[in-house]
Amino acid sequence: MARSSMIRHAQRRTPAIIVAVLLAGLGFVAAWAGIEASITRNLPSWLAWLPQRLQDTSWFSPSIIVASVLAVLLGLLLIVLAVKPGATSALAVRPPQDPEAIASSDVALARSALARISGARAAQIDGVDGVSVSAGARSVRLIVKTAAADPTAVRTAVTEQVQERLDGIGFVRTPKVSTTARRTA
Repeated sequence: MARSSMIRHAQRRTPAIIVAVLLAGLGFVAAWAGIEASITRNLPSWLAWLPQRLQDTSWFSPSIIVASVLAVLLGLLLIVLAVKPGATSALAVRPPQDPEAIASSDVALARSALARISGARAAQIDGVDGVSVSAGARSVRLIVKTAAADPTAVRTAVTEQVQERLDGIGFVRTPKVSTTARRTA
């Protein structure tokens, strides 16, 4: 199993990708302009307006102030996103009480495994024709398809039995099970 599937908190790839793309684009433009300027001894025509525009602009210009505020807010947002831990990708399980077990080991179950366990248990219940499962750190949501005359009874049975199965695993914080039952034609 890949190590990345059991990371307890999501990696913050999106802010890193945004910054990387912006820096790569800025680097590309700077390299292109530098190469063209070194060959022709002038700034590229698409960039020639910049020095004149900057010379004519005051630091107190509304466009400079707005651009500065937006840049600061974007920077702060990216810093917060990079530092703040994301959603858990695994749920902590109490380690076995075996004296031979390593005391400092972490035991966890991936959310995808939680979804498979919940779906398999729900599929075993009488009256369930199909199951769709999504699992998060705090809840498991099941959508069951049933041909039963009373879908409420099937929904209740699925919720109780899946919750009982999850209670038996020994999670540090047991996810709450919610079920929706839909009648099939």
